[in-house]
Amino acid sequence: MSRVGVPSAAVGVPSAACVEDTSTSQGGAPPTGHRPGYSDLFLHLEWRFDLQDALPALRQATLQLRRGVPLPPGCTVSAERQITRPIPAWSIRQPWAWAILHAGKRLENRSRRFSYRGPVWLHASKWWSYAGVAEAWQSVIDMAAASGRPLAQHAPPVTFRSLRAETGGIVGRAQIVDCVEAYGSPWFVGPVAFVLDEVEAVPFVPCKGMLGLFRLPAEVERALEAT
Repeated sequence: MSRVGVPSAAVGVPSAACVEDTSTSQGGAPPTGHRPGYSDLFLHLEWRFDLQDALPALRQATLQLRRGVPLPPGCTVSAERQITRPIPAWSIRQPWAWAILHAGKRLENRSRRFSYRGPVWLHASKWWSYAGVAEAWQSVIDMAAASGRPLAQHAPPVTFRSLRAETGGIVGRAQIVDCVEAYGSPWFVGPVAFVLDEVEAVPFVPCKGMLGLFRLPAEVERALEAT
């Protein structure tokens, strides 16, 4: 299992001038004498980056607003008052990624905590060892049976070939809702485990994995948005 880290990837920061009144984005003309306010800075849903990376652009836009400099037209602002962030990916070895998607495994055991909670893409690690996978597969069989969901009754057929075909790419998505040091489930091994919810398989999308939570390439994000 991989060690967990915190993502710090930044993406392109939009121009600080790319802000406009919400009435324009809804098809109407801006009110007469309207001057953009500070709240307009935080309405742009296309700002997909960490706030720390955005500070230079925010400072520049703030100075522009203080001086009363009109912001140019051509950009839109959503009425939703939030900044969206890209969904990170989390790499998990097979057959554990398969067990999360198909065998009722709702805990991902790790050696360290991280603070992130929210949606995550499930990435099946490229790692492969027949001996290692065979040993882990026996654990999956035992844990599934102990949890009351025997694989023969509740999971689709699987082979080494089908498992290996889904390595090195995104295989599903879930919500990380908690991190626990003890849990009444056969799937808990520890020292800590992240509790997953809203687990869903998605069509396989090849993608290189990384340690910890990581940002997906733009082309992979676009492919997943289409699923």
